[in-house]
Amino acid sequence: MSDIGLYPPTEHSPDIVTRQAIQLAGIDPNSGKCELVCQGGGTKAMIYLLLTLLLFPAVAQAEEKVVAVPRDQFVKVLAEVKQNKQLLSESGKLLAEYKEMFEKQKAYVETLEGLNENRKQESELLQEQNAALQEQLDAERRRKEDLAWNEKAQWAGLGAAVPTAIVILRKLVFKF
Repeated sequence: MSDIGLYPPTEHSPDIVTRQAIQLAGIDPNSGKCELVCQGGGTKAMIYLLLTLLLFPAVAQAEEKVVAVPRDQFVKVLAEVKQNKQLLSESGKLLAEYKEMFEKQKAYVETLEGLNENRKQESELLQEQNAALQEQLDAERRRKEDLAWNEKAQWAGLGAAVPTAIVILRKLVFKF
C-alpha cells in the first residue's frame, strides 16, 4: 500500500467527483491509500486519479456543483454536440453562399443603377438636342413664312403698281 495523498471528500470539495474517482480508482475512502497494480487495473486507477486532479481546479474555480452523468446520456449529449457542430458548419457554408449571392446582387444593382444613370444622362442630352432642333425648325418655319409673306407683298405691290402705271399712262396718252 502506498500513500498518494488523497483524502476523503470534505464539505469544501466537489463530493460526487471525488467519491466517484476514489471508488473507480479502488482507493479506501477512509485512509486515502490504494495499491496500484501495473497490470490492467492500476493504469485505469491512475487515469481516474489524474482526471480527478485535472478537473478539480476547474470545478473549484467555476464554483458550480458537478453532477455525475450516465454514460448513455453523455454519449447522447456528445452526439448532439457533434450534430450542432455539423449544423454550425453547414450554416457557415450557407452564410458564405448567401453573402456571395448578396455581393453579386449588390454588384448587379449597382450596375443597373449605373445604367439607369447613363440612360438618364442620355435622355437629358437627347431632350436638349430635341429642343435645339425644335428651335431650329421653328426659326426655319418663321423664315419661310417671312419669305412667303415678302413674296406675296412684292406681288401685291406689283399688282397695285400695274393699275397705277396704267392710270398714269392713260393720263399721259390722253393729255396729248
